Amino acid sequence: MSIRPPRISRLPTTHLEPFNAQDVAVGDAIEAALIADTDLAGVDFGDVSLTTCSVVRTSLDDADLTGVRIVDSRLDEVSSARVFAPRSMLHNVRIENSRIGALDLFGGKMRSVIISDCKLGLVNLSGNEARDVIFRSCVIDELDVSEATLTRVAFDDTTVTSLDVHRATLTDVDLRDLRVNTVRNLGGLAGATITAHQAVGLAEQFAAHLGVAVE
Repeated sequence: MSIRPPRISRLPTTHLEPFNAQDVAVGDAIEAALIADTDLAGVDFGDVSLTTCSVVRTSLDDADLTGVRIVDSRLDEVSSARVFAPRSMLHNVRIENSRIGALDLFGGKMRSVIISDCKLGLVNLSGNEARDVIFRSCVIDELDVSEATLTRVAFDDTTVTSLDVHRATLTDVDLRDLRVNTVRNLGGLAGATITAHQAVGLAEQFAAHLGVAVE
């Protein structure tokens, strides 16, 4: 049975105007803006909409991005201990070349998203509805997709130390190019595809999950 790959849309080419995001207010709609070389620590982006924007070399420590809507946009070289964006909607977004301690996207939605060349501590996608997503050349300490619904999600040359799939719903999830040390709640892997080599590497964890003693 073949795996359907993620379907990724192209980002539009748009002229961007420099924008001072320090002046943003809850619920603002921002379009065609370049937010660059700034510290947005503690700024309230609640329910803000960003369309065809680029956020470059910017810190989002303690910024509140609850319910933010990001469309046709790029986040590049973001460096933050935490990006807090629960219940957010990301549609056709690129997150690149970033170092983020905790990326909180729980309870949100992702469509046509590529996360590439990033060093990430915790990626919290619990309860997220993620469709057509690629993790490419990333190093992730902990990836939590518990109770998430993942459809056409792929991992390309990516390392995850700990993966939690508790009660996840997976369809066309390609883990064949994922290096993973520990998988928690293995029953949630149903619907994913792994290689025979990965299966051998996880054999002890599968046995423990099934209550099988290996001697």
